[in-house]
Amino acid sequence: FQAEDGIRDIGVTGVQTCALPILIAGVVEIRILISNKFAGMGYGTKLMKANIEYVVSETGFSKIIGGCLSENLAMRRLFEKNGFTFDGTKASVNKNDFSRELFYLYSRKI
Repeated sequence: FQAEDGIRDIGVTGVQTCALPILIAGVVEIRILISNKFAGMGYGTKLMKANIEYVVSETGFSKIIGGCLSENLAMRRLFEKNGFTFDGTKASVNKNDFSRELFYLYSRKI
């Protein structure tokens, strides 16, 4: 998506069925990525609310899941501020440098 002037790329967002090895019935995954230069300007909050509203009003899903890197405190707060509960952590390997990363996992029932 872009800023009001239609020029600056702010980030990406979306809602999709779970990106898991098996499809979990009734569960949808939410993703939000904001460019660092636009962080802290309220775009994440607006997108989270819009995505939740879309899932509630336009789909039949009963649960939303999401996650973020452990050091992404702003995204962790955004999940919690919007009614998501912390479900635990998951270790992963960074595809670029093969370092280990820790993801925080969240969910919200509709």
